[in-house]
Amino acid sequence: MRNKKSNLLIIYPTFFFQDVYHKDLFYSELPLKSLQISALLKKKENISIDFLDLRFEEELSPLFSKNEIDFLKFKEKVIKVLEHNSIEKFENVSFFLDSSYQYLQTNYISEIFKEEFPKAKIIVGGQHPTAIASDFTNKGSNFNIVIVGEPESVMLDLIKSNYLNKAKNSKQPQIIESRNDFDLNLLPFPDYLSYLNKYNYKNKFNFTIHLSRGCPFNCSFCKIMRTNFRNFSFIQFIKRFEKLQRIVLKYNNKLPKIGFLDQSFNSAILSNKILKYIIKNNLQEIFKFTCQTRIEIVYNHKEILYFFKKAGMVAGFGFESANENLLIEMNKTRNPGNYFKKMKKILEFYKTITEPYCRINTLAGFPGENAQSFQDTINFLETYGFHENIQISPSLFINDPITPVYNNMSYFEEKYGTKFKKEWWNIQSDPLKNSVLPKPSKNYTKAQLIKDYKDQYIHLLTKFKLSPFEPLINWKNYFNKWEKALET
Repeated sequence: MRNKKSNLLIIYPTFFFQDVYHKDLFYSELPLKSLQISALLKKKENISIDFLDLRFEEELSPLFSKNEIDFLKFKEKVIKVLEHNSIEKFENVSFFLDSSYQYLQTNYISEIFKEEFPKAKIIVGGQHPTAIASDFTNKGSNFNIVIVGEPESVMLDLIKSNYLNKAKNSKQPQIIESRNDFDLNLLPFPDYLSYLNKYNYKNKFNFTIHLSRGCPFNCSFCKIMRTNFRNFSFIQFIKRFEKLQRIVLKYNNKLPKIGFLDQSFNSAILSNKILKYIIKNNLQEIFKFTCQTRIEIVYNHKEILYFFKKAGMVAGFGFESANENLLIEMNKTRNPGNYFKKMKKILEFYKTITEPYCRINTLAGFPGENAQSFQDTINFLETYGFHENIQISPSLFINDPITPVYNNMSYFEEKYGTKFKKEWWNIQSDPLKNSVLPKPSKNYTKAQLIKDYKDQYIHLLTKFKLSPFEPLINWKNYFNKWEKALET
């Protein structure tokens, strides 16, 4: 029998010490994991669910850009927001973290619940709890349930059973490990409408969809939760895809865009079927499509490039580095020379067309990076990727606790003299700055990395024909300030 009395408030936290640049990065993404869980619980267990996205709560947002955390003010505002959202009616509260950046704020809010709303049962899951469950189970923890792995099956079992009440009465938080093999075809369409009825920011959000879950590869920098690789069936995917199209046309009508979230779009069995479906139905005339894919997959199946072209699919290629040693350490390839050859050929194709463009993703500051390896990547991009139809998309290596690097830090310390800040998410300052390695290698410091990153990438970023003016200015200002702070 379904429990119609159960309810759940899903809180999506953000982080403190924000710059405008952070908002460019993080404020357009929907909390898709939370929306998926909401849909599943509503369908299977008929429970009442509400969302609280702290990024968009006007009472709180002014506090996120301060230079210091005013905990008393934060507590006061959080209580006000919770009461405005009828917190007294919710017996269950959950946090599903997409990033370790959210840890500090989540922990603070759990303390507020313990003091002000002690009857609530608090559940936490997602990336950071999966990587380091002990951060939520230490002495004095305010959490009742810690989910390790995929949360869907665990949340269903928790709501069905009486386990939440037992956990509430336990002196220690209970860790529940997921099997990480939930059948994707049993997932209902994510609960977009409930969320968008509350946070209706038209033409502001990125709408994304999965063909699959997990990844068949094992890159050592990857921040994706390790799970079994699974595809949706083509029929089930199309049902979700058609529903999403209608939502995007309603909420992003100025620029209808759909991103495929798969870590490697063309490793999914049905990806070519999807491309053909887009082309057959002329969806490229209505929507802009984006995806992430692998260089070797596209090179070995060159017809994919022509499908991308016909479907208007903007492909992001995870190139990462043009340094042979780093590519091997990243577990991207065992044959860097062949890898470079394939990337060059793909880029040659994009230089012969005007639409769509492609994106090259690079990663700076990985353990072992030095001035020469950094310059190797810049030289490659300047020679082969400096083109108006090629978008260079650099990022800095984040020592996220879910990455293989985090679990193998001693190897990099011994081999390269890498320095790590091991619990950076506890520090009360900008988490992005804290998560970047203090020293990628013995003779290459964070200060030098950030200087090189800012100076060397800026002209590459501006070559792209659709280079966005305001975000680019925000990028430059952020790294200028960071460079100056590191010089002092």
